[in-house]
Amino acid sequence: MDKPILRLYEKLDSRGKINSSFVKEGIVVENVSVGAGNLEDYFTELVGGDEIG
Repeated sequence: MDKPILRLYEKLDSRGKINSSFVKEGIVVENVSVGAGNLEDYFTELVGGDEIG
């Protein structure tokens, strides 16, 4: 089974507060990383990359 992934595109300066909320609710956070992607890049990746159109 694939592990769930949460991607944030806003409020990146609040990621520590967001992580604390997860921990408080019993949600195990295995990894936090910061990348330079955007929503359009993510969508393109999901639907098959450059094979569109």
